Amino acid sequence: MRAALLGLCLLAAGCTRKTPDAPITVHPDAARPAPPAAVVTKIRVRDHTPADRRPAPVPPEELTALVREALGGAGVLVADKALPGAWRVSVELGVIYGVTDGEGIAAHALAGTAKALWEAEVRMRPPESEEAFHAHLQSADEAPFGGDAAALPGALRERLKSGLRPLAKGVRARADAFARDVPALLEGLSDADADVRIASAARLAMVKAAQAVPALAARIGQERDREVVLRMVGALAEIGDDRAADALIHLADPKDRELLRAVVDALSTMGGPRVADFLDILGTHDSPEIREMVEDARKRLGGRPLGNAK
Repeated sequence: MRAALLGLCLLAAGCTRKTPDAPITVHPDAARPAPPAAVVTKIRVRDHTPADRRPAPVPPEELTALVREALGGAGVLVADKALPGAWRVSVELGVIYGVTDGEGIAAHALAGTAKALWEAEVRMRPPESEEAFHAHLQSADEAPFGGDAAALPGALRERLKSGLRPLAKGVRARADAFARDVPALLEGLSDADADVRIASAARLAMVKAAQAVPALAARIGQERDREVVLRMVGALAEIGDDRAADALIHLADPKDRELLRAVVDALSTMGGPRVADFLDILGTHDSPEIREMVEDARKRLGGRPLGNAK
């Protein structure tokens, strides 16, 4: 995945020569730009910083401009309307920024830490469809601040800009994934960039690629990035193929409740004797919370047959 500017690079020109001396004929479509994989057509920003904690407020239109700049810098195309053949992406963001000495956001400039926290809900719609796929992204940035009130506006803007860069990069990775086929997405599961691994897993789940189950199941045992692991477990849940059961069970850790819940939820989409045996054992755990997880999983399984490999 590294399609420049979401696939806006020119297609390589196809050409033919009738005779050694004949002029080169370029096919009409060869010189046209490839359609973009995705276009951000809507950006909405909400400032969630408490009104009485804004000693250096940033106007809403400037916050939106910062988002557009960050997306453009990451290679994401932003346009006022959808383009033919492109996924339509809307990004709704919330932001909190300010300076703190460890006791919350201060109402005035003081020596401490300047911070900015961004959260984004990304909705992605395929061409000619209103069905939306969702992704939640979060990023932040902080740096020491000396307390000079005159310097606070500039310091906060730097934090806002820096905090947006990884979020924009995450949007770019997901947009790029739309243009990749399943074999390329499988390669993306082992990419050095965690954003690419997450985007590849998300896209494989989106298309319910059953052929990706062995690769996903193998990868979660090697993956060290927690966010990537959780997304891969989620992808296996969305695909719902019981060939992943053993890998998921091996991943289960009662001490890690968030991961355990994700694993149990995924297993509840699969069924099979291996899953039933695991739930029977887990259902005897001392923790009421874990026993409740198991009961919920059994309810979701309902009358699901014992085998459902695809």
